[in-house]
Amino acid sequence: MKIFVSIASYRDSQLIPTIQDFMDNESKQHTIIYGICMQDTSENHHLLKQTFPSNLKIIYMHYSKAKGVCHARKLLQDSVTDEDYILQMDSHMRSIPNWDVALIHSIRATKCAKSLLSSYPPHYALDDTTKSYLQTSTYMNVTKLNLPVRKMTTLHGCAGDYLNTTGVPIRNIHIAGGFYFAPREWIKDSPYPGDLYFEGEEDQMTVLSYTHGWTVFCPEKAIVYHSYTNNLSDSPEKYRPLHWEDHPGGGSNKAFNIQDVTLGNKRSLENYFKELNQFTEKYKQLELPTLPSYDNIVFWQLIFLDATNKVLHSQMIHKIEQNVANITTDQQTLHQTYKIKVVPMVNDNQTKSTSVKDSIIYSFV
Repeated sequence: MKIFVSIASYRDSQLIPTIQDFMDNESKQHTIIYGICMQDTSENHHLLKQTFPSNLKIIYMHYSKAKGVCHARKLLQDSVTDEDYILQMDSHMRSIPNWDVALIHSIRATKCAKSLLSSYPPHYALDDTTKSYLQTSTYMNVTKLNLPVRKMTTLHGCAGDYLNTTGVPIRNIHIAGGFYFAPREWIKDSPYPGDLYFEGEEDQMTVLSYTHGWTVFCPEKAIVYHSYTNNLSDSPEKYRPLHWEDHPGGGSNKAFNIQDVTLGNKRSLENYFKELNQFTEKYKQLELPTLPSYDNIVFWQLIFLDATNKVLHSQMIHKIEQNVANITTDQQTLHQTYKIKVVPMVNDNQTKSTSVKDSIIYSFV
């Protein structure tokens, strides 16, 4: 297998330590190509080439010519050739040993033909020379979202997260620009929005992926780590300049608008917005597709099934109003669910008993 590692870096002192960490932790079972879009000084460009004389595809530009992270990531995505997978990440990251094997194992464990991995990774501290994060941060974060959803511009913001402790990859609605792992085939459905500056890139990739039939999963364990150290101008911990500090007002003025996106036809945007609710605090109000009307309904049975059709949860509901079911499962179990079987139970006047009227399958993948 070949993996293209895409790293857009803007004057980042962590770039070389990041590449070194990932190289040190490779399994050596796969071919790893590191694509670096380095927006920096010529001196630091020379240092990068001296440090890593091979295995790097470097796109260099002086930082004064940089146009922002989306432009840099687009250049790197366009550099993918015959690699099987693309790992996009930031230039301030760390990894577990054999990270490449872990990522491939995780994406295969989804048992989903059109899947990619993405999540906001746990934090590592820059001065953590003992790598304690490997012991203390062992799970990935599943995205939770803010509502109301702003449907025309930036779709949502992150309200928080919870940890995936299930031991298997679970559904995660959102693609994070700082970490995703996807098959090369995904790129043609989700070309990078290089005309955006910063906000909106994750929204565009997410809705493109969803409507083209791709499902996002959160890995079953922490595989990569990200530095969330405060880098605002007044931060005492600042270790890298930010593009907008060097280029005030110099980025793209184009804002994300969902009406500008040419969507796929595998899944609808309407269903996307329905599924967003599962990733909020209101997840227990599960919106189902339009259900047929039945006479003599006694109750509905909802059966939650995983990738292998194992029953994760089952419950009876006496009333479903406006296709919204009040479910009792926890959020992790809901996100392990690949499909829900909705079974209406009706009174049979002839036999004077309750019987199955139908079976409706609603799939999330």
